[in-house]
Amino acid sequence: MTKLRNTVILLSLIVLMAGVQTTVSAEEENLLKNPGFEILVKDKKSGDMVPKSWRTQPNYKCRVTIVTDKADVHSGQRAVKLETLPNYKKMFHNDFNQPYPAINVSAGEKYKVSFWAKGTGSIRSGFYFYELKDGKEAFVGGTNKIFNLSESDSWQKYSWTYQIPEQVTHVGKLRNVTKLRFAFTLNGKDFSMFIDDCSVEKELTL
Repeated sequence: MTKLRNTVILLSLIVLMAGVQTTVSAEEENLLKNPGFEILVKDKKSGDMVPKSWRTQPNYKCRVTIVTDKADVHSGQRAVKLETLPNYKKMFHNDFNQPYPAINVSAGEKYKVSFWAKGTGSIRSGFYFYELKDGKEAFVGGTNKIFNLSESDSWQKYSWTYQIPEQVTHVGKLRNVTKLRFAFTLNGKDFSMFIDDCSVEKELTL
C-alpha cells in the first residue's frame, strides 16, 4: 500500500513539474519595443509619422512606409513596408533597427528571433554586439541570419535562435558581449517586403 502511495505521489510531482515548465514558457517576454509597429511618433527632421523605437541607420538607409491596408498587415492595425532606395550605392546594407533600449545579455543565454514577412528579396535579421566597459558602450561586432523571401503574397513566419558566446573577436581583440541591438538589413537592389509582429525572446530554463 505504501509503495502504491509513493508511486501516486511521484506521478503527481511529474505532472506538476510539467505544468510549471509550460507556465515558464508561456511567460517568455518579447524584448522588442513596439514589435508590431502600432505606435507612431513624428520624426523631428522629416515631420513624418514613423514607428516608435525604430529607425533607419543614418549611413545605410532604406525606405520605410507605414501600411494600414488589411491585406498587408499580419495583425493589429499596422505593418511596415521596407524597400531599397533606387540608385543608392550601398544597396547591400540598407538597415532598419531598434537602437534603444539595448538588450542586456550574458554569455550562454539563448535568444529566439521571429518575425512575419512577405514580398520579394533577401533580408538579414540580426544583432549588433556591444560591450559595456567603464560605463561606456563599445561596438564589438554582430551576427545575423539571412532569409530569402519566396515572392509570395502570403505571410510567412521566419525564426532562428542565437546563443551568446563567451567572447567574440573584434579588431584582433577578445571582447565580451553584454548588450544587443536588433536590426533588419535588406540585401541587394530593388527589393520590397512587408514586416510585422517581430519578436526577440530569451529562452527560459528551469
